[in-house]
Amino acid sequence: MRIIELSNQPRTLFASRPLLNVDDVREWAKSQGFVSTLEDGDMHVTIAFSKEKFDWSRFKPLETRLTIRGGDRKVKLFGDDANVLTFQSNKLYDRWAEFVDAGASWDFPKYIPHVTISYEGEKINLKNMEPFTGDLVFGPESLHELNDEWADNLEEVPL
Repeated sequence: MRIIELSNQPRTLFASRPLLNVDDVREWAKSQGFVSTLEDGDMHVTIAFSKEKFDWSRFKPLETRLTIRGGDRKVKLFGDDANVLTFQSNKLYDRWAEFVDAGASWDFPKYIPHVTISYEGEKINLKNMEPFTGDLVFGPESLHELNDEWADNLEEVPL
């Protein structure tokens, strides 16, 4: 009888890093007029969101923290209702590219590192909003298969 190791089988992938200094970002968001923000465990940066299955067994989660200082930041509306803080990070972009080069799918025109702040959508005026300028501190990577409900309904997953 041949045993196939599951980890070498093609699988979907959701790779992310949790935001550790949520309180700092939440304080900024409230000062900018946000009524609500995502819960502590939901604020993160997505690195890969592959609905297409591929063998990602060679990837090990990066265990170090990642701190983003400065750079170009903007508060934008993604889709109909996701208010996000975009920022630049060569390290995140390079990691995203590693996954894509290995076969991960990406259903968006380009990779834009961001943290979803709220789902208040157009209820909040983003035009004159000052972006968060403090450090963004992210924890270790998390690599998981996509939850089928996430893949079918992106609104359930704060990319």
